Amino acid sequence: MEKVFKIKMLIKKICFCLLFLQAQMVLSQDQQDLDFNDQYFYFNFQSAYYPPHEMGTNGKSFSQSFKHPNFQNIEPSLKIPANYWGGIKLISYLGYYKNFKALHNPNSIFFKNNGIDVDLNIGLSPVSISFKSMLSFTPIAFLNLYVSNEIGMGWEAFGFKGIGVHIENGKYSNTPEFYSEITIGGRFQFDLNAIFQGDWTHIITVIGNDFTYLINLHANKNQLWKYKADDGKNINGMLIKPYALLAYKMPIPLNTIGLLYEGKTQIGKERNISSWKNKGWGSDIFYHNISIVANFEIAKPLTIGLKLKLSTNPTYTSNTAGLADISKRIATGNSYFYYDSIGISVTHKY
Repeated sequence: MEKVFKIKMLIKKICFCLLFLQAQMVLSQDQQDLDFNDQYFYFNFQSAYYPPHEMGTNGKSFSQSFKHPNFQNIEPSLKIPANYWGGIKLISYLGYYKNFKALHNPNSIFFKNNGIDVDLNIGLSPVSISFKSMLSFTPIAFLNLYVSNEIGMGWEAFGFKGIGVHIENGKYSNTPEFYSEITIGGRFQFDLNAIFQGDWTHIITVIGNDFTYLINLHANKNQLWKYKADDGKNINGMLIKPYALLAYKMPIPLNTIGLLYEGKTQIGKERNISSWKNKGWGSDIFYHNISIVANFEIAKPLTIGLKLKLSTNPTYTSNTAGLADISKRIATGNSYFYYDSIGISVTHKY
């Protein structure tokens, strides 16, 4: 009976952990520390390096970096341009954050720090400019619901195309273009410190999902386009983006380390416009990203984030993998992993 009682108590503690939470995390490009503040201005700078790789042409499940892809039977004029050094991302954000207390009770773990958050920012890179507004609501400590809208414009500079529709044979429009990104999502967030008090017991779990409607106002139906100088596999329509984070927060300058998963795939009618089953370029492919993340708190208003990302890409047939025109590639239904990028994020609050 005593063993049964202990097991019941352990189960109650686990359930208690799931209910009583204290985590408040902001993910990806909105990296901020976990402390609660009513309002502040912030400046965020992000940079990332994307090394070149074999692009799945080695016939293996992992594509090595700094190795030239082996493209076959493709005319030089139709090939992907040679990429010896990889790509670089540079973008800065200037923003304002404000919290409005709602369902707030400082004496209750359920409702401590609960409320409505407003986040506004302007982003600027060498090839794009954007304005983003985000509204999030925490009705109870372990649940966060949010909606955001980002509008922006991209152009061509330094050999990169920020936003642009694909015309033909890997060529993109040469005029500035506008886009909009609307996201609705939610996440569950858990902190083991809610049960086991102490500075070294913050094991944090976040599980969430986004529904994103992405549109280029200049793109026709099912027309491919580049988004923020990416590889150009975007079409107007709805995306689903699940994510999960397991992190450990510590009372030292290396404030947080963690493992982040992010997924993405097209949903709706657009998913089937060029599916791999129909020998298309893979509009129905599910992309996966796994990242090691770390956050350093140098001083109270200054944090530095590091991110090492591995990603998947569809494997194409050997005679189409090197085509600059993505719409003419033929996906095999398989995918490969590769080192996507290593990035740094610097945030200063005022």
